[in-house]
Amino acid sequence: MRPHHNDTTPRHHIVIGGGIVGLASALTLRLEGHEVTLLERDTPGHGASLGNAGTFATYAITPLAQPALLRQTPYLLTSRDSPFHLRWRHLPRLLPWLLRFVAEARPARVRHNIEHLSYLMARADSDWQRLLVAADADSLVTRRGCLYTYQTQAAWERAIQEHDTLAWNGIRYRVLNEHQTADLEPALAGKVKGSIWYPDASHVADPLTLCERLRQAFEALGGTLQAPSDVERVSAHDAGVVVTTRAGQTVCDHAVITAGIATRELAGSLGDRMPLEAERGYHLEYAMDTPLLQRPCCIAEHGCYMTPMAGRLRVAGTVELGRASDPANPARYRYLERAMGKLFPELGAPTAYWMGCRPSLPDTLPIIGRSAHTRRVHYGVGHGHLGLTLAATTGALIEADLAGQAPPWLDALAIARFQRGLKGQS
Repeated sequence: MRPHHNDTTPRHHIVIGGGIVGLASALTLRLEGHEVTLLERDTPGHGASLGNAGTFATYAITPLAQPALLRQTPYLLTSRDSPFHLRWRHLPRLLPWLLRFVAEARPARVRHNIEHLSYLMARADSDWQRLLVAADADSLVTRRGCLYTYQTQAAWERAIQEHDTLAWNGIRYRVLNEHQTADLEPALAGKVKGSIWYPDASHVADPLTLCERLRQAFEALGGTLQAPSDVERVSAHDAGVVVTTRAGQTVCDHAVITAGIATRELAGSLGDRMPLEAERGYHLEYAMDTPLLQRPCCIAEHGCYMTPMAGRLRVAGTVELGRASDPANPARYRYLERAMGKLFPELGAPTAYWMGCRPSLPDTLPIIGRSAHTRRVHYGVGHGHLGLTLAATTGALIEADLAGQAPPWLDALAIARFQRGLKGQS
């Protein structure tokens, strides 16, 4: 661990939130020689980080808000076979977020968001490699790419036409017909019309094990973990940051808030407003000794991933907008079961079910940067579907900003982009 030589850089940091982003940020700061305390209200890695699709999706530079998606809105809102579901009773509260989402589908905004997602993805692999080595976790990662599969000829051909943007931004991919797809994944023979293969993607054998390795490395390097530790409020003063938990108060030089959907309330205590909503995701798992697939395969028409993991196949995906506190929606599990039943009826019933909340922002870009009200607090939140992919990069960018070495494009990811028009909203 190399010493940090910038005398103006804060020495003691509290990282609030022990999901994959918080763990990666805490370990990055510790590797740079900072004193770091990590606060987690539950068990590290047991929130949304537990249930993700396990894919390092470095090809995912296309934001969710797109003109093509808006044209599909009637189908997405009404069909039981839609990967999107809106809990209508929450519409009045969600309407500001949805209107911002629609605004992000304007061509100029789409280009801006693609540009900044490209900046993030260009460094994601190298940022992760440093942490994987430090955490002795590289053996958990399999590098065989990711397949997006299409069950109809029309969907496949449409996807090929839409991929010019990826090539222009340096994303490698190959278009495979049904026979080439079957050569790569024999289990898909006769089941899809074609696919698009992203060879630079990778996946992890178990997201929770990865989180545990990061935690172990952080503590082995002298980092302090306090869990359970439920943070109620954060306030900043000239002398430092006061973090209030149910057990009392702790003062530090600087805080990093990576608390997922709970970040919205903590940011409010600092006077910051962010349009952060719970994008509820679901997964099923099928126990199996022999992997059915060799790499993550997305069923594009159904918006879900099938990822081979240790001892099971995980099927993760769908989007449901509602409250984080709402119970799981059984219809979302049935949606995933129907998709798998059509593709692999021999699998039978799932052996595990899970639901969690992705913290999502309407422009698909995370908030990475300082509070609008104090230089003593950074945020790393709102990664949506890209939390695993961008966790290491988030920590690296926060550390670089503290050292005065942040790239100029990082300013576009700061919370300040949302401050206008959010006064009084929560």
